[in-house]
Amino acid sequence: MTEQGNDLIPIVRAAFEGLLSIGNETAIYSRSGWDNIEIQVITPKKTFTERGIEPTSGAFITLGKTQVWDFLCFADALVYRDEKFKPKKFDHVLRTLGNEQFTYEVTTRAGTKQWWWAEFTNQIIRVHTKMIGFQDAD
Repeated sequence: MTEQGNDLIPIVRAAFEGLLSIGNETAIYSRSGWDNIEIQVITPKKTFTERGIEPTSGAFITLGKTQVWDFLCFADALVYRDEKFKPKKFDHVLRTLGNEQFTYEVTTRAGTKQWWWAEFTNQIIRVHTKMIGFQDAD
């Protein structure tokens, strides 16, 4: 990173901390064989519509919709036993909304990665997931 990029790190961190202060939630990051890690996240959601061609008429039709959730967090929040780590496929993110707990699995979609940097100073990571289940939190 350039020296100018290094100068922007505190600005990027402060901006993301500002976003966290108004729209964050606490989530649990989970990997098989590990203790859970509590992280502060922002959770944008995307809906992908899969389209196809109806064989008899040739018209475009909607085959289905898929929702994916990308969790944004500070990269330095992803620490387990004093070691930084990057998200891996099949890790889980758990979030509780009201009295329901939702489980998301780190995944890829159509050639994307499981995670990528959300901005150019490499302070904020975007974790790509899909919802795989929910249950009552009580």
